[in-house]
Amino acid sequence: MLPRTCRGATELFGNTLVVLGLICFVVSELTNYWQQGPLGHAGLWSVCKKAQPISNCSDIGWDLTDENDKLVIVARILHLVGAVIVAISLICGAVSAGCNAARDQCATTQGALYITSGLIVATATAVYGASTFGPTAFTDGSLTDLNRIINNIDPSNYGYSMWLSWAAAGTFLLSGVAMVFIPCCCAFRDELEQ
Repeated sequence: MLPRTCRGATELFGNTLVVLGLICFVVSELTNYWQQGPLGHAGLWSVCKKAQPISNCSDIGWDLTDENDKLVIVARILHLVGAVIVAISLICGAVSAGCNAARDQCATTQGALYITSGLIVATATAVYGASTFGPTAFTDGSLTDLNRIINNIDPSNYGYSMWLSWAAAGTFLLSGVAMVFIPCCCAFRDELEQ
């Protein structure tokens, strides 16, 4: 009984993780609490300051020449690339649901795309984290100040949006591993039937 349900359970597990990952991803993308502190909060799209009661948020543009916003823009671009890859994977999954013959190959492709997306979203989140060190943290080409930077990291300065992005990356990775595992379930079943 177990080998027959292995494929279905693995596919259900993988797709459930993708749904959870998408929820985390969309919330992290649309909310503005990647970084927070007593003076305000910031995200991929804008910076909000508590000291200004009227129109307290200012948009972060697409100007890659601005040293203060360069890493945030790179993180935003990577985050959006991750979203496109997840969308392609979901389309692949929808197509594979209609054709049983190549479903295992499509599940493997879908899993590889989820893994790729998870790595890209994790990279985007790490790049945003690096942006909080300031534009001069790594400009001299050495890492002599790295110890000081690491010792000054306070996790409470990062808001729920950033933590949800990490969660999305992790669920995409786990889902990808599950989806890549699906053909193994079928091979296991075929071996038991012989």
